[in-house]
Amino acid sequence: LVRRAGIELGIQLMIGLPAETLASLRRTVRRTLALAPDLVRLYPALVVRDTPLADLYRRGGYTPLTLEAAVARTAWIRSRLDAAGIAVARMGLQPGPELEDALVAGPYHPAFGELVLSRLMLRRTRKLLASLPRDRSCTLVINPRDLSLFYGQRGSNRERLTRLGLSDRFRLRTDPGLNRFSVRCVV
Repeated sequence: LVRRAGIELGIQLMIGLPAETLASLRRTVRRTLALAPDLVRLYPALVVRDTPLADLYRRGGYTPLTLEAAVARTAWIRSRLDAAGIAVARMGLQPGPELEDALVAGPYHPAFGELVLSRLMLRRTRKLLASLPRDRSCTLVINPRDLSLFYGQRGSNRERLTRLGLSDRFRLRTDPGLNRFSVRCVV
């Protein structure tokens, strides 16, 4: 009905609501993909003062996702939406003093979307490096605007690659002509 009316279809998904399971999240994503909306917004559930969710949280009936879990789930959803060609308009709530003052608990981060994109960049990088024979290295090429995503907040992706023994398997080069949020391996 929305499309027949000539209106753009947007869907907002909130990750980590009470009673959500990985199975229910997968069903939600499948239904979203089947609808093929024009855009999707992704938000982690946050406990905000003076809400029924805050009451439930205080009574011990709700445990919000950790920031790590919210980022991982949102990255998983984002990868499915990207593969289907569905635009993601926003990830995470707009930061501001009003939200931050009312926040009781939950996976809030002012740069939540960047954390998700950085996680996806790390996954792509690991996959490329894992596909190389152990004795080979390559030059990874990214868009220069993605350098902060590649390295991660406070160098978290760089540290992870080092812990995995992958940091000595590549050199990094930038190419402004490469699509944003992608990484290419040149042997």
